[in-house]
Amino acid sequence: MSKKIKTLTISALIVVISAGFVLGSVFANNLTNLRDERAEIMGEERRLRDQLTDIRETQDAIIIEMFEMDMKLQELTMAYLEASIDLAYTESMLRFAQAALYEAEESREAQQDNLRARIRFMHENGNFSYIEILFASASISDFLSNMNRINQVIERDHEILQNLLDIEYEIAARRDEIYFRLMEVELFNQELAFARAALDEAIALNIEMFARLTDEEHTSLYMLLSVEADRIEIDRQIRLQEQADARNRAATAHQRAAQLPPLQAGVRMGWPVQGFRQVNSHYGNRISPIRGGWEFHTGVDLRAPHGTNILAAEAGIVTFSGWSPGWGLRIDITHYDGLVTMYTHNSANLVSLGDYVSRGQVIARAGSTGDATGPHLHFEVRRNGRHIDPRPFLGY
Repeated sequence: MSKKIKTLTISALIVVISAGFVLGSVFANNLTNLRDERAEIMGEERRLRDQLTDIRETQDAIIIEMFEMDMKLQELTMAYLEASIDLAYTESMLRFAQAALYEAEESREAQQDNLRARIRFMHENGNFSYIEILFASASISDFLSNMNRINQVIERDHEILQNLLDIEYEIAARRDEIYFRLMEVELFNQELAFARAALDEAIALNIEMFARLTDEEHTSLYMLLSVEADRIEIDRQIRLQEQADARNRAATAHQRAAQLPPLQAGVRMGWPVQGFRQVNSHYGNRISPIRGGWEFHTGVDLRAPHGTNILAAEAGIVTFSGWSPGWGLRIDITHYDGLVTMYTHNSANLVSLGDYVSRGQVIARAGSTGDATGPHLHFEVRRNGRHIDPRPFLGY
């Protein structure tokens, strides 16, 4: 290649690389903005989910409290009914006691009237003396018998009067006791009524709060659904942007790879495994170590213990870096004129799509990802998409 052509090639490569960087920067800015927007949306989504959790926990607490209130209301209702029955019974007992007291008072008044009449008779007939009783008596024995009768009548009057007074006092005491009991029952009924009213008010407030929380729950849920829809849309835009970015970087990488200078004649590629040069399986037909039976091995398997540095066999542009079915973690490096080297089963990839790598640069760590029986490097060389024998490039 002449110096002029080489200079033009390098200049064109710089232009392509610069254009790729500018376009990549635009995609990166768009992705950054979208990811920032998604982060804000996810923050709002978390806030709304936390808010919904708080609302539902409060609703659960209100439901439990209302259940307890309902049980208490049933207890108060039963107590109120029992107290009402007790009140009615006590009122009836008080009426009976008052009626009995009235009868006792009437009996006492009648007896007192009889006693007062006899006393008044004796007072009005003051000359009525024992001598008259004696003269009226047929004998001393008759006189003593008459006197005894008079004394018995007087004592009997006093005894009846005292009994009536005792009965009256007892009835009055019983009436007072029933009256105080009536006051207690009425006071208890009032307390029950106040407690029931307060409980009814608390239940009404809880029902109102639960309804308000339900409205807030629905509002938060609708907001959450809206935010989730926004996040899904942002995710879709990010996915499309990432796909466009990947296509752009891949196209740019291939454009940049097309501008690379060709390999000089007679110069072999570098060995892709650092510190080990053993070939475990060659290019061509072999017995499959995974499935058994014959298969065509499209590359060479090189000894590479786990974690060993994997090197770029030649300078080029990374046109693939990621997971590939069967190959596990894989890296493709595109060189001049459709030549591609492939490195698979890696435990870690250290370069990304679009990166320029130099000959001998560490690009990965050896591993056994994908279909592999153990750690090694599967190395392939492809030209225009078709695998070819790597031996002439590696020179073993």
